[in-house]
Amino acid sequence: MKFEIVHTNLFTYDSAVEQSLNTIRLKPRMDECQRLISYRADITPSSLTSSHTDLWGNHVETFFIAEQHQSLEVKTTSIVSIQRSPFIKKLDYSMEMQKIFISSIFQNQYLAFLTQTNYTYLNYDDIQLVTKSIGPMDNPIQFSLDLMDFLYRTFKYSPGSTNVNTTAADAFKQKSGVCQDITHVMLGILRAHQIPARYLSGYLYVGEDSALVGDAAAMPGLKSWHQELDGLA
Repeated sequence: MKFEIVHTNLFTYDSAVEQSLNTIRLKPRMDECQRLISYRADITPSSLTSSHTDLWGNHVETFFIAEQHQSLEVKTTSIVSIQRSPFIKKLDYSMEMQKIFISSIFQNQYLAFLTQTNYTYLNYDDIQLVTKSIGPMDNPIQFSLDLMDFLYRTFKYSPGSTNVNTTAADAFKQKSGVCQDITHVMLGILRAHQIPARYLSGYLYVGEDSALVGDAAAMPGLKSWHQELDGLA
């Protein structure tokens, strides 16, 4: 299935800006479920972009506007082709995956996705509480699935109960929040068990007549290491 994604950011300023240096991360990623067919960035006032890939594999574009301006519009147009995700529950924690998981090469490769941040850090007691509820981490695939189910059952989706500064520790204490909060909590627990995981941002689209609140809007999500290695199962 193909989708065209048009993402527009418009900035207006109270007074004219002499110059501006800007960075955007709007180019869709490619993985086993998504193929990028085309991508274009239109910037007004006009500017050329330079690009690089950051530590987390994101496509980063930087541009400089040398002329005076009182507004800035960044419009990106992407066409992506997506397919259904592999059946994660059918993945087997094979011997090949076990060898990779405990290797130092693997840990070094995914170090950026194992490091806790202020947003993902949870204290030891909270992590132990979850572990006692869902069991020890003998199989990272099953542990991740059990953790997802645990958070679904124990957290209340409550818009307005948190804000952009809310940490995983805060959200875990009140057992409520929105997508970003549940994602931060799951990241913290997975990383505490040495399971690399990263924060994703994208669009949730489930049809024109969907009754889901927040669909077709930018949504945070999570991707863990076994989704990168499912070809080895």
